[in-house]
Formats: sequence, C-alpha cells, structure tokens
Amino acid sequence: MEIRQRRHDDLRNESDEEDEVISTKPQEIDEQERFTWIWLPCIFLGLAVFVYASMHLINGHDTTARVLHAVSRGPRVPGGHPEYRLTKGELAIFDGVEEERIFIAVLGQVFDVTEGKRHYGKGGAYSFFAATDRSRAFSSGSKSDGEDVSSFTDKQLLDVHKWLVFFDTHKAYKRMGTVEGVYYDKFGHVTPTMHTIRERIRLAKQAEEAVAAIESCNSEWKAGQGSVVWCQDPEKYPRKHADERCGCFSASDIAMRTDLQLVKDCKEKDKRCVSPA
Repeated sequence: MEIRQRRHDDLRNESDEEDEVISTKPQEIDEQERFTWIWLPCIFLGLAVFVYASMHLINGHDTTARVLHAVSRGPRVPGGHPEYRLTKGELAIFDGVEEERIFIAVLGQVFDVTEGKRHYGKGGAYSFFAATDRSRAFSSGSKSDGEDVSSFTDKQLLDVHKWLVFFDTHKAYKRMGTVEGVYYDKFGHVTPTMHTIRERIRLAKQAEEAVAAIESCNSEWKAGQGSVVWCQDPEKYPRKHADERCGCFSASDIAMRTDLQLVKDCKEKDKRCVSPA
C-alpha cells in the first residue's frame, strides 16, 4: 500500500513531508490495535477483580450481607424507605447490639423501635420483644411466649391487636415490613392463618363495639342500706351480660337474647334491684 501510494504521489509531485505523514498511518493503526488487544482486556480484567473483591468483602460481613438481602426484596412504603421482607434470622440481627437499630414484630409486622431503646434495648424492661415476634407475650406477659396466637380467645386477640395499632400509630416508631413465619410468607403475602386471625379480630371488634353501645346500669351503695342498681331509661331492665357487666335492656332485647342473666337480688320484672348490706 505504501509503495502504490508513493508512486501516485510521485506522479502528482507531492512533497516529502506529505510522504512522511502518509507513511505513519500504519503506525497509528498499530497503536489502536495494541490498545484493543492488550490494554482493553486488562481494564476489563481489573474491573472484574474489583467487583469480585467488593462482593467478597460484603459477603464476608454476615450482617451487611443479610441486611442488604432483606431490604432488596420489598417495595417502598409510604414513608419512602424500602419495605423489609425478613426471615427470622434476619430479624434477629436488629437487637440493638449486632445491629444498632432495634426491630420488633407484632402479628408478623415489623417495627423500628430504636427511639424506645431504653425500653426495648439491652437491659430494658421489654428487651425480650426485640429482634423477634413474640405476639403472644403482648397478652400473656410471658417473656418466652412465641408468635402464634391461633389458640387465643377473642379478648386476647384484641389485646394483641391494640398493641399492633399502638406501634403502627406511634410517632417515634416506623413500620418496616414483614417477617416470614406464621402470618406472612417470604414475599410479604398473608398466610391462611393470618386471614383467619384478621377475620376473628374483625368480628371481635364488632362485638366489643356492640357491648360498648349498651347502656350501663347506674349503681349506688350506702353503708347500712346496701346497693341499688337501676337503669336511667325507665323502659329498660338491669341484666348481666358480657364479662358480668350490668347493662340496660328493653323487654324485646331480653326476649331475643339467651345470654342475659338476672342481677343479684333482682326479679324478672324489677327495674330497680336492691341488695341489702
């Protein structure tokens, strides 16, 4: 190629300086080839080594790897942070010792309670709740109780649910996601057990609200005279109902319900019940 180009230049009577420029092109191509075949592979190899070393460093630190793994599985919650999808082992990290933050779980829902470290941190009165799901303990008070509340009465379920609402609405605590177990799977989907618990809580709340709507009896006690129970509404009768409470019911209510009992020292048609001292 160079000889042909030179002959062509001789016919055109080009200068030697231009010949030199033309003759250097193969050298430039050699430099490009050298970069392509020698330096570029070296650069890619260096990047690969760097990435491998970085991953090895992260995986070598169990806590870091598990936290990153947990965060990566969930969507973002309204607060903006990624929603965690934790295994029980991953939840166990967040005890305020191995990991600075403190997480607790109630009915499978995970909350960051780091702001309450003096309560839930090491040495705190409620430290046994940290880094695990002890839903049963929110009603039983037993430090060793676990997560499954399936055997609880409706009243006990409402006790646990009130704690769930407490953590969910507390200004200092944040909902972080879910933990895999009785109530949620590894993707954060509710389990059949959780569906059942939710329905039981819904019905129990309806029953509680119905009880709260019942007019309470008036009562008075005087030394030497005893106690008197009566209803503000003159058309209603005192009766014992849920948890031995005294409520006021109409005649039609009494006829339709089988769970109502007479108040002590009270007859069927009495609207004022007197118990002597």
